[in-house]
Amino acid sequence: MSSINDYIKKAKAVSYCLTRFLDSTESSNLRKVKDPTIKVFYNGGYSDAERVRAFIIDKKEQEPEMNEFEIGIVKLIPTSDIREITHRHVLGTVMSFGIKRELIGDIIVKEQEIYIFVVKDIIEFLLENIKEINRIKVEVQKEDIINFVNDAKEETKLINVASLRLDAVISKVLNLSRTKAVEIIEKGLVQINHIECENISYFLKNNDLISVRHFGRIQIIDVVNKTKKDRLVLEVSIKH
Repeated sequence: MSSINDYIKKAKAVSYCLTRFLDSTESSNLRKVKDPTIKVFYNGGYSDAERVRAFIIDKKEQEPEMNEFEIGIVKLIPTSDIREITHRHVLGTVMSFGIKRELIGDIIVKEQEIYIFVVKDIIEFLLENIKEINRIKVEVQKEDIINFVNDAKEETKLINVASLRLDAVISKVLNLSRTKAVEIIEKGLVQINHIECENISYFLKNNDLISVRHFGRIQIIDVVNKTKKDRLVLEVSIKH
């Protein structure tokens, strides 16, 4: 956690500090810091971003504007679909230019286009240098972050669970065995309200947001009913 402490020290020394992109573990560690002299704001370029930049400011400072996070988007449009382009292909291409992972935010791969969230400083470099991904030529554009819309699939459904335990809910929503759900949690792949949780027996409550890496997010909306066998019927929102 030394880098997190360094960011906080810098913020205290000069009233603010903007971090590079933090992964889920780093942002979780930062959220655990209890320091009444600072405020921390997070932004990854869109509402459901996994990799975010943190703006750490003195308690007396104002909340930063969107542009102060200095995040930009590079949009790639493949010129053909002769082979698949994956997240791994995109990340590998960008990092092959010597660009560090901390300068790259989320990468969203859609059927017809790809979006790469990056620190603004490297946008022009990427526009000039990215020519192809996985041997497929791509058109490269700068996208206006204000106009970006994340169209991730979202659904609301009812699930029947024995309890509000974290492993029970993840098992049911992801259609996994209880053993597999426990494994995912114990590997540190789950966050609750943006803080990593490895406690399989954690009891969830209304409005809790569960992030499962490589899957998406689950939000507990309400306990709508209890069956005759004392099982709970939960309404949940699922985004993936």
